[in-house]
Amino acid sequence: MEERTYFDVNGKPTLQGFGFYKLVQRFDDRSNIIEQHFFGIDGEPIMLPDGYHRASYVYDNKGGLSIQFFFAADGQPGANQGVHKIVQKFDRRGNVTERAFFGSDGRPLLRDNEFHKQVMELDERGNILSLGLYGVRGQPVLNHQGVHKVISSFDTQGNEVENRYQGVKGEPVLYDNNYYRLLSKRDAIGNIIAQSYFGLSNEPILNKNGFFKELGTYDAFGNQVEATYFGVAGEPINLPQGYHKVLFQFDIYSKVISETHYDLQGQLTSGQGVAQ
Repeated sequence: MEERTYFDVNGKPTLQGFGFYKLVQRFDDRSNIIEQHFFGIDGEPIMLPDGYHRASYVYDNKGGLSIQFFFAADGQPGANQGVHKIVQKFDRRGNVTERAFFGSDGRPLLRDNEFHKQVMELDERGNILSLGLYGVRGQPVLNHQGVHKVISSFDTQGNEVENRYQGVKGEPVLYDNNYYRLLSKRDAIGNIIAQSYFGLSNEPILNKNGFFKELGTYDAFGNQVEATYFGVAGEPINLPQGYHKVLFQFDIYSKVISETHYDLQGQLTSGQGVAQ
């Protein structure tokens, strides 16, 4: 068994970021965590914001986390964001290929009122090439962005460089009524240095934030220090907020401490927010 407790800079007990002071864990003979309990500063069992006090885990004979259960402080079935039980299946390499969700009554549950099951196809390196969503009867379903399946491509370093979206019949669809294809270019360490958006006919389009392409520059710590925006012909453009370029400054903890916005003429603007 293992206990972890948390204290502030003055040595006083404090609640950890997920809302608990003490975590008690039990392990099996393979050092897999099989149970977690969460407690407050006074030692009282507490419910995490996600909706449970205790989590129990079951592993297959290869060490894969095959089942997760969640319980309330009184020992009754609880829920992690509405889900009492999660069941996972694995391929021969130990990658998750299927994840299904169940309620406290043991019946199949729609996660976020959208899907019961996620089905993944992976390559030999474990990259997820496709992720599809299915209902309680095994039928293809859409999520709230209007997508049934995401198709992804990766570079030789395993970085995701392309996403495409499909409907329940395998037809191209717009993600969140916005774009069909997202193309990313990475530098040698995986930072996204260019990102472009395309429509259903693979034509360049302006996304909901008003640009076709964003170029990014990074510091030595991987923080994006500059973003610039371009139209469908590759021309520099001002976003609807009135700026073409944003410069970011970070503190030693990689938290943004300032943003400076410039228009196409290089003049400071009062544009606020960062297009994502």
